[in-house]
Amino acid sequence: MKYFPIIPRGWTATATFFILDDTITEDVFLYHMQQAGMLIGLGSFRVRNNGVMGRFKVVDMAWEDKEMEDLLNANKAA
Repeated sequence: MKYFPIIPRGWTATATFFILDDTITEDVFLYHMQQAGMLIGLGSFRVRNNGVMGRFKVVDMAWEDKEMEDLLNANKAA
């Protein structure tokens, strides 16, 4: 038998994404994240797997343009 944690409504999370393709603009990324939240979801019982959970909503997004070298140096420092 599988057990799944209950995540209460109102729960929030912060995520960081590294976009390495210059053709993906801020507007394109935001659009796809919003669509994923409504149509695909997160977790095993997400919408895409015929579940009813896992939907999410993007409430805020910060976009930073950084070069790959900056990202690699930041990773080494951590």
